Amino acid sequence: MTQHRIISVLIGLCVVATTAYAQAPDTLWTRTYGDGNNEEPHGIFQTPDSGYIVAGITNSIGAGDWDIYLIKTHPNGDTMWTQTYGGTNPDAAHAMCLAPDGGYIIVGTRDITDWNVLMMKTDSLGNLLWTEEDGGMLRDWLNGVCPNPGGGYVAVGEINVNSWYTSGNLGILAFDDNGNQTWIRSYGGDDYDGGNSIDTTSGGYIVAGFTNSYGAGGSDVWLVRTNASGISQWTQTFGGVEDDYASSVSSTADGGYIIAGYTASYGAGSWDAYLIKTDGNGDSVWTRTYGGNLYDAALHVFQTEDGGYIVTGFLDGIGEWIGGDVWIMKTDENGDELWSSTYGGAYEDWGFITRPTMDGGYIIAAKTRSFGAGETDIYLIKLASETGIMENGDVGIQRYDLGATIVRGPLSLPVDKEYKVFDISGREVRTANPAPGVYFIELEGEVVQKIIKVR
Repeated sequence: MTQHRIISVLIGLCVVATTAYAQAPDTLWTRTYGDGNNEEPHGIFQTPDSGYIVAGITNSIGAGDWDIYLIKTHPNGDTMWTQTYGGTNPDAAHAMCLAPDGGYIIVGTRDITDWNVLMMKTDSLGNLLWTEEDGGMLRDWLNGVCPNPGGGYVAVGEINVNSWYTSGNLGILAFDDNGNQTWIRSYGGDDYDGGNSIDTTSGGYIVAGFTNSYGAGGSDVWLVRTNASGISQWTQTFGGVEDDYASSVSSTADGGYIIAGYTASYGAGSWDAYLIKTDGNGDSVWTRTYGGNLYDAALHVFQTEDGGYIVTGFLDGIGEWIGGDVWIMKTDENGDELWSSTYGGAYEDWGFITRPTMDGGYIIAAKTRSFGAGETDIYLIKLASETGIMENGDVGIQRYDLGATIVRGPLSLPVDKEYKVFDISGREVRTANPAPGVYFIELEGEVVQKIIKVR
């Protein structure tokens, strides 16, 4: 292998990396899950075995009209097991987080006829360990949950909601590892207010939701910062004279916050996806809207390692929560779009949550009416890394294409093919466990333009 060939390969890889950054990642696989009626997801995480755990709702299977639905998959999306939980009346999972012992915490509502907040925990196999519920005379449910750094969990939702949805409060509830409530806080005014998303922040929590009691008009985005005991330190509202709504909030590396939702006050259409970046005091740093003249919404956001943001939701709905395509977008640190993709068919398809995956890619949890077995099915979409970098564990190098593979441990190359390994200077490397660095693979006499970084 000549120095000239090495330089040519490097130039080619640099060009690929530069141009790929503005393009959406490749779709590696999609899967649907469900039966003859309706399913939708409200939580997803990658598990230590590289598979996925999905929490949602189903009225196709289970004991009641609606049941909580838990799906565990292999890394390729194939189902390993499923579980349903609930009684004869409707029950719903609205959010999930991982427990330190490998189990799963699920929150939502129990028995929709009585509307009590629900907390439950399973082990890593989906076996139910405990359930707890709490509620008053009116309607109460939880929409978001996160681990408490000091132990236990903190959830946010809506409490004391009347039957006409004209009054209610944002509720924050803390519970211990066994589901016992440790404190509860209520925020709001005379009108209908609620919380949809919660994240930990320095010394406390950040909560995003909506308020009809405060702000500029209609429903406004509501941001609430609390201390570790749930006591409010400050609140902020964002929006105009029409309805504006926050679906998701996440702490950012600079000590501020990123909020995703939708707005009818600003933008080009009936609803536009709405992104708000704030500083640590909740003051707006910038806002952005995305979408056309139909109904578009952002339902989830998180910050990426490069300082940008991944936004998930739907585009081109024909009415309020009607129709649309699954949408994922990457922005830079200023909210300017770098790439976006949509997925779906002729009917209603929405993206609920995207999470980063161990291989540098993303997993999208969505619902689809265009594909699958029933009315609506859970829809998982696995995306490759933005840069084409894959990470293999100890399973060896299984793909030979443009991009890079990060390999831990020895190089496990195929025994049925002739290959050579060269370092950056063009010298052949004869050990199967070279030092960390950049290498090239020549497979059966043909240079494979792939960097192998061994660590």
